[in-house]
Amino acid sequence: MQVGPGFFASFKHGGLTLVCLASTIVLLGVGVAYVIHLVSGTPIPTMVGILSGAVTNTPGLGAAQQAYADASGVEDPSIALGYAVAYPLGVIGIIFSMIFIRYALRVKFGKEDEALAAISAEHKMAEIV
Repeated sequence: MQVGPGFFASFKHGGLTLVCLASTIVLLGVGVAYVIHLVSGTPIPTMVGILSGAVTNTPGLGAAQQAYADASGVEDPSIALGYAVAYPLGVIGIIFSMIFIRYALRVKFGKEDEALAAISAEHKMAEIV
């Protein structure tokens, strides 16, 4: 299997920078959620649901519900409620972010297609028979 060696080799080629960037983004999100908790008084279980919904992380919702139920012995419906409120806004936020980035970076799809075609021409792939 080549997954293991390739995974660790990627750290030598900028992978560690990407891992640190991703970790920073996650910690920043948690920090913002905690500050909102402090300012608004929203309960932590609800904020965990909001955080999971805002980043459209359904497995995170399930893990949060299970962890809360295991730790407290009762289920808290506010986790799912926070998720349900934040999820649509998270989806819309992602869409608008991509539109904003496209215009902010002045991406032109025609030029991108031409550049991709030029790169693809250099790297010939096996023809399909």
